[in-house]
Amino acid sequence: STDPSGTFISPLHAIFDWTRLGLFTGSWLGEYGQSRRSKGSRYNKVPQSINAGIWAGSSIDFIAKDFTFFTSTLIAIPHDQVSTYHAKKLVSAVQIRFRYDKSKDNFTIRKFSSLDHPFLDPVDASVSILHRAHLLNVPSIEPLGVFTSSLSVPFTFITATTVTQIMHHACLSAYPDPDHYLRCNIKCLVDHSNRVTAAICLQQGGANNYEIAFRLRWKPGSIPTYLRDCFQAVGDIL
Repeated sequence: STDPSGTFISPLHAIFDWTRLGLFTGSWLGEYGQSRRSKGSRYNKVPQSINAGIWAGSSIDFIAKDFTFFTSTLIAIPHDQVSTYHAKKLVSAVQIRFRYDKSKDNFTIRKFSSLDHPFLDPVDASVSILHRAHLLNVPSIEPLGVFTSSLSVPFTFITATTVTQIMHHACLSAYPDPDHYLRCNIKCLVDHSNRVTAAICLQQGGANNYEIAFRLRWKPGSIPTYLRDCFQAVGDIL
């Protein structure tokens, strides 16, 4: 949807976009939402310290400049033209710069290709995220993880509560029977579930722990803590 007065800017669609993108990036909440926000601050910022370098004082979460879109010939597309290019199916890939995370891997960059799938497409999700921020007039230096329930209300930043509520809402809608396996374990659906799913998808796709660690920017030793013994395989696209 491109209707600014419709549900595109709702929390439901915002979490949908960040969740489907998170299946490819393995993002934790702190990369797109507000986790343990400091009292009195609008959004979390990188601490003012020598170690933070040029990141000090900037948003910890993704901002618009962290996303670069490309055509099939690797020509960068200006942000104000991305939606037009995407509507014509001319956006071939998105490059994402990951921000400050207290590790030696700040500024890490990963590219994700467009996929021919109705909604499991990292490019489509990224375009949608940028478009929503544009509709809501989010300043270029502020986090992209936003939504609103009304155009008369300023945008609101995503929080862990928002993510969990939407995930539970989706579970209730998809599985109305209260005795369904997922309904019985609904409390296990939390904002951190994206990281677990991303790791499992890569593992079931044949990636070893070192490949998973590289793709998701984690340490190899942490991979086993995210893997689960799944009795049901994930979809082929994932």
